[in-house]
Amino acid sequence: MKHLIFLLFVGTLLCSCRPSKPLSVNESVRDSIVVTEVVRDTVVTVEPDSSMLRALMECDSLGQVRLSRLLDYESGKRTRPPMVSINDNVLIAKSVVDSMSIYLEFKDRYKEHYKTSYKVSVVETNRLTGWQKLRLRLGELFIIATVCGLVLFVIRKYR
Repeated sequence: MKHLIFLLFVGTLLCSCRPSKPLSVNESVRDSIVVTEVVRDTVVTVEPDSSMLRALMECDSLGQVRLSRLLDYESGKRTRPPMVSINDNVLIAKSVVDSMSIYLEFKDRYKEHYKTSYKVSVVETNRLTGWQKLRLRLGELFIIATVCGLVLFVIRKYR
């Protein structure tokens, strides 16, 4: 009798059951940002500039040139009147202009935001009906009873 109870206990352990799994819904979200940068060059027009100096020059008795009178001078927007010097009958006029560097580069940035979401739902097909489940359980009980009967038959025969 002990063996029969033990075999029934082992048989019930072999017939495991599990609850039905819930259907899973997978949701994935893809988020992306695209930054586009466009570089544009532009042309800047700088107006011409000039300065002017008018003077009256004379020669003395030794044949040397000298500046006798300053008649007129005019400075520009970025230039000053020239500096005038006379050395050995050579007239030198120097005008200093401030350096001017123009580097213009425009960058247009466009930011586009994309958000894409996907939903994947699992659909269960071929679900067993109540009648099919009952037949499966009855088949399991029949197999357990047959195994138990064979075990009892073997135990009685060899006793």
